[in-house]
Amino acid sequence: MKKIFTLLLAVALFLPQGCHSKKADKIDGYSEIMAIHDTVMPKMGEVHRTKRKLQKLAAHITDSLQLAQINYSIGELEESDDLMQDWMHNWAEKSKGIDKKTPEYQQFLKEQKKSIINVSDRIYHAMQHANNTLATFEEK
Repeated sequence: MKKIFTLLLAVALFLPQGCHSKKADKIDGYSEIMAIHDTVMPKMGEVHRTKRKLQKLAAHITDSLQLAQINYSIGELEESDDLMQDWMHNWAEKSKGIDKKTPEYQQFLKEQKKSIINVSDRIYHAMQHANNTLATFEEK
C-alpha cells in the first residue's frame, strides 16, 4: 500500500510538469497583438469625440496661431485614426494566406506587433496633445 501511495504521489507531482510546455507560459504573438489592439481600440471613440470638440472650438477662433495649434491636434487625431484603420485592414488581408506553422508567420507576427505598438503610441500621443490643446483654451 505504501508503494502504491508513493507511486501515485510521484505521478501526481511529476506528470503535470511533463505535460506543461514553456510555450504555455508565454502569451503567443497573436494574443499579444490582439491584447494591444483590444486595449487601444476603445480609445477610437474618444479620438472622434475629441476631434469634434476641437472642430467646434476652431469654428470660433480667429487668431491664426491658435487656429494652427487646433488644426495640428485635429490632424494628429485624424492620422492616428487612419493608422488604426490601415492596420486593421492590413492585418485582415495579410493574415489570410499565411500558414500559421511556418517561420514566416512568426515573422509576420513580430512585424504586426511592432506596427500595432506604433499605432497605439500614436493614438495615445495624439490624444494627450489634443487634450492639452483643449485645456489651453479652457483656461482662457
